Amino acid sequence: LTLFADDTLLQVEFHSSAQLDDFLRALGRCFDVLQRVGLAVQDSKTQVIFECRGREAKEWCKRHFHSTKAGRFLKLPQSGRDLHLPVVRSVTYLGVVLSYHNYEALTLSHRLQTANTNRARLLKILHSRSLPV
Repeated sequence: LTLFADDTLLQVEFHSSAQLDDFLRALGRCFDVLQRVGLAVQDSKTQVIFECRGREAKEWCKRHFHSTKAGRFLKLPQSGRDLHLPVVRSVTYLGVVLSYHNYEALTLSHRLQTANTNRARLLKILHSRSLPV
């Protein structure tokens, strides 16, 4: 669990569908607590990166994920109403691209793109003849 300002990063490794069910219930309780202390939990801004293998995992996914035209979602049972959290392949968090696939190259690409964008914004100033060297 990583907390930064109003961001929370939660990671878990599991080895059975029972462990995953336990985690899903605990995650639901975490969201309940966040809401009770006054934080607004927005389904659309909360993202899930999920990777699993095996027959048992595929069966679990069939029970807990659903797809719409808007994408794939994890159904998180909660008191009140269920949350439908978007499932994504990667998330950029504090300048690092989190992913189960090629995160190093994705992070490098993201940082180079950010650097090029910032350089382009500063180009006039950097090449100005009116500034002393």
